[in-house]
Amino acid sequence: MTLGFEGIAALLGLYILWAWLYRQYRIDKTRAMLFAQRHRLFLLAADGRIDFNAPAYREAERLLNALIRQTHQMTLVRFLVMRPFLDHAEQRDEASRIHDAVESHPDETVRDELREILTAAGAISLAQLAMSFLLTWTLFQVAYHIAATRRWLENSGPQRFSRQIRRLEDEALVG
Repeated sequence: MTLGFEGIAALLGLYILWAWLYRQYRIDKTRAMLFAQRHRLFLLAADGRIDFNAPAYREAERLLNALIRQTHQMTLVRFLVMRPFLDHAEQRDEASRIHDAVESHPDETVRDELREILTAAGAISLAQLAMSFLLTWTLFQVAYHIAATRRWLENSGPQRFSRQIRRLEDEALVG
């Protein structure tokens, strides 16, 4: 087996592990954690501490549902590429609407719990972004180092040294 074939097979194996197994595991884990936050929100309403129709409940639930629905698309690369094209005024309006809805709720303990739920959801989403980047970066690093090692072996690896040694031996015999 040549290093090129071994390298390609290793990269393919890593990609399969990452794309089909670990990536899906991370997405499922992130969704499960977001579902847990949505369940906490539901329990607030089920216990009668906040009305299901309250603006704070509806906005928090809408945000959590959007995060759950879009988890598979949460990658740092996608975020960085799309950031310049996003409507920042619309994002500020959305954040302001959620903040105002939470802050307008009359019960301070419910407001605190809503803030905790939304903060946890944000941290969970950021962790998904970071892990997706870390895994992608690691795969690119592995690919780069395999290619660099292959290039080194082809250009200045053991074959080159053995050719130089043979040439020096031939020169010593002739001289």
